[in-house]
Amino acid sequence: MLIIGIGQAGCNFVSRCADKYPDKADYVAIDTDKLTIDLCRAEDKLLIPKNVRAVSARAIPFVVGKDTFDEAASEIKQLLEKHKCADAVIAVGASGSGGGIAPYVASMAKDMGIEVKVVTYTPFRGEPRAKVESAIASLNAYKELGLDECVIKVDNNKCLEMAADSSDAPGGGSLADEMKRLDERVREMVFG
Repeated sequence: MLIIGIGQAGCNFVSRCADKYPDKADYVAIDTDKLTIDLCRAEDKLLIPKNVRAVSARAIPFVVGKDTFDEAASEIKQLLEKHKCADAVIAVGASGSGGGIAPYVASMAKDMGIEVKVVTYTPFRGEPRAKVESAIASLNAYKELGLDECVIKVDNNKCLEMAADSSDAPGGGSLADEMKRLDERVREMVFG
């Protein structure tokens, strides 16, 4: 199995999976941020430059991510070809620029005959409008690319609600403990 972490949320997911399941998958990280890539515990890492033309105060992260994918498509394809023997690809992208990259990486992998599953985290309430617009654009891209059946959406707001509900219960844990439990459930879905 190949797990590709795309964007900061995806790279964090890859690091947690690599720590918990080091021998169950090959791990790849793709991001536009050098620090995120450096900190990620993936075996293969691809730092891709942001498309400078797309960056503006009004650009939504999805657009920046899509332009970045277009710019780095050949490098991403080489990375997928290196791991083509993988039975499944789990592309993890959130609503930042990773949300603009992930749908197209997943589509590329699918076109190469690789089974695709996508885990995507939706933005929290109160996040900037650009993040919400980016998440909507990302989910629409999966649908347009025929990948909507492959998407597992994790609603960060529901996660917070679940954490708040359980932390009030006797023996309930902290928000961090609940987020860890939710993350574990998502990883169990991925690894079975």
